[in-house]
Amino acid sequence: MNDRHKFSMQIPDFRIMAAGIVTTALALLGVYLLSDVDGDFNIMGWYTLFIIPAGAILVGIAAGCGYGLVSWLMGRKVNGSLLAIILALLVIGYGSAQYVQFTGMQKEYPALRQKSFFQYYDAATRSMTFSLSRSKTSTGELGMLGYLFRFLELAGFAVGGLVIPLMLKSKAYCERCGVYMRKKDIWWLAAAVPNRKIPKKDTAALNAYAEEMKSALENGMNASQLLINAAQERNVPAFQEIIARALPVKEAQKLEHRIEVRLNTCPRCADGIFIATLHSGHDNESRSEKIAAQPVDSGFNRSIPPAAA
Repeated sequence: MNDRHKFSMQIPDFRIMAAGIVTTALALLGVYLLSDVDGDFNIMGWYTLFIIPAGAILVGIAAGCGYGLVSWLMGRKVNGSLLAIILALLVIGYGSAQYVQFTGMQKEYPALRQKSFFQYYDAATRSMTFSLSRSKTSTGELGMLGYLFRFLELAGFAVGGLVIPLMLKSKAYCERCGVYMRKKDIWWLAAAVPNRKIPKKDTAALNAYAEEMKSALENGMNASQLLINAAQERNVPAFQEIIARALPVKEAQKLEHRIEVRLNTCPRCADGIFIATLHSGHDNESRSEKIAAQPVDSGFNRSIPPAAA
């Protein structure tokens, strides 16, 4: 890694900051214009389960997309310091939008010119109401409780703004070339036996099935480790032998446990990294756990056959 690239990794690029500030301004401007057209429409006030600020999160995602998009295009690695700066700018953007709204209301309501921003903000927060969209029942003014919803609104906006940068942070990155790697291939290894119906009263069959599942999980974990070891040792025949047992994606998705082995490759130098992830369950009960990772050079990368569809 050259000194120039090291320096660029240490400080945030102003183009990234500028892009994020622009998308933040546009997102908050959209919120203001929508509420100006319809006074009852407040997307920042949309909540799920009474406490999850869904609307603020959506606006935050739109606001933060500029940071992620330009980081991706520039090949700027998203690290902790960049995330901290993005978070600070999102909070500043939210506060600035509140102040701009205050100055706009001063022009519309001359009486507000006698009040400071903090007096206005306190009064507006205490007078907030909460109502259910179905019943239209209102809680009346929330008083001090309004500050809780202000905090949730700000937190949702900030968290939403970090969604895309955090997704980018989790992507494989080539330190040597300073670019994000791209997905090349995915193989799926069985880590469970096919589901089958067993009567609840048949204890022996249930126990035998549980042992089969346990054994299959162990075999899948061992296979993924052998695959990673083969990549580490540049043993192409051993690697090919294991991936020959890989399952088609549709068949793998039916299993309770399946191991995804993903190869990400640098578009410049062709170096790559294998990442093995254990996936369990389905739909809302699904969960994933990264179990291994192994960098590989371009020579080994080019020598392995593509994954079957």
